[in-house]
Amino acid sequence: MLCFRCGSYVSDEAPKCTVCGQDLGDSSKKIPTGQHAAMIFVPGELIGGRYKLIDLIGQGGVGAVYRARDTEVDVDVALKGIAPNLLQTEEEQKQFQKAIKTARKLQHPNIVRIYDEGIHQSPNRRFFTMKLLEGLTLRKIIRLRHDKTQAFSPEEIVPIFQQLAAALDYAHKQSWHGDLKPENVIVLPDLLKITDFGLVKGLPLKPFLGIAKSRSKGFPYIAPELRVEAQHIDGRVDVYSLGVILAEILTGIVYEGHFSRAFTAALEQLPTRLDGLIRRALAEHPDGRYAKASEMVKELEGALAALGNQPLPTPSSPAKEPPGGVRLPKVSSPPIASPHMAPPPPPEETGPSQAIKRPQNIEDDDSLLEVGGSQVLLLESQVHKASSEGAPAIPSDADFDSDSDTGVSLPDDSFPSISAIEKDLQARRLEVLSGLDPEDTVDDPTLRGPPDDIDTN
Repeated sequence: MLCFRCGSYVSDEAPKCTVCGQDLGDSSKKIPTGQHAAMIFVPGELIGGRYKLIDLIGQGGVGAVYRARDTEVDVDVALKGIAPNLLQTEEEQKQFQKAIKTARKLQHPNIVRIYDEGIHQSPNRRFFTMKLLEGLTLRKIIRLRHDKTQAFSPEEIVPIFQQLAAALDYAHKQSWHGDLKPENVIVLPDLLKITDFGLVKGLPLKPFLGIAKSRSKGFPYIAPELRVEAQHIDGRVDVYSLGVILAEILTGIVYEGHFSRAFTAALEQLPTRLDGLIRRALAEHPDGRYAKASEMVKELEGALAALGNQPLPTPSSPAKEPPGGVRLPKVSSPPIASPHMAPPPPPEETGPSQAIKRPQNIEDDDSLLEVGGSQVLLLESQVHKASSEGAPAIPSDADFDSDSDTGVSLPDDSFPSISAIEKDLQARRLEVLSGLDPEDTVDDPTLRGPPDDIDTN
């Protein structure tokens, strides 16, 4: 059976969900394994007497996002409906309403503007509307780049994090995000925008965390103090998220809450200042992190500027089978030089602060709105200028149409030739096996997502 609130697996006789604490005394509400809750709204429905639903953009554990027509002003907007099971009590309904009203006051160029919030009757279903964006999610950009084992340049990284920091510093005067991840960052031709501000604060935290653990890939981006429901939470939860995002961009590995051998090796390949910056941003206790996002980004600018013309290391990528299906041995150079390296499975969870194993078949929970295929340009005018003089720009989908260079080039003497393998297959197989690291065979779901890039979590 599944918990009808957070979707976690529970035994048939369980009185409460072990993840979110939901009382399961009423067995009629339990969801049989393999079934999913019905859509919150149905395309064609008129919501709140004003918003005519056109189609579904994406759906997840927290809610669903729709393209809707605002009949009062005759424009298209994005409408997000919240799963009714998340807001069961009157107190929870009021908490959500208050959080969204606070988020509506945020008016910043890098934050998606929330227009309205309301409740649709029969049955009661909460929703809010916001600007409809057409662009690429940061998740999609990262995936496209890393799938080709191509590193981001400093000219691309700096404007991304400058705008993220500007939005966060502004918002932290009133609130914090709590669920910042690449799926919640929309990159437009001239700037980026953060979505879902106020959503975490408007939901019961324990069920939200339960959903994030069991049905989302966004859990690693959530700060430790939020996972354990600490009494005092401030903007440093988002500094932690920035650290996870930056580490993923630079290494190709998502930090799972512990310094695995692969992740540590990847950090050690970075310049010392970048390694130290990421470790500080990922500090377990908020006092060990940067006090403000802009403080972290200022340090990032200095670290990248110190590189000069030195390129950043190529991020890790999923392993590829060589010709003939014979797996080649690992090179003897530092661990990160191996293109096959992927992070090991996280340890078994023993507490709420630890990462969890995520099923490989979970649907990708990507960003709030990714409709259309706008070409992604560099994000600030000075970077546009640099691009015209030869600096690379953030890629569009068109940049990745060719599959002609998806392999990894390594020195000829790093591996035995295929003919040598054929001549002495038995001996070579032993050599291959002796040179492999068990970590190399781990398939990291964060690096292999389905093409659909919609996040409704």
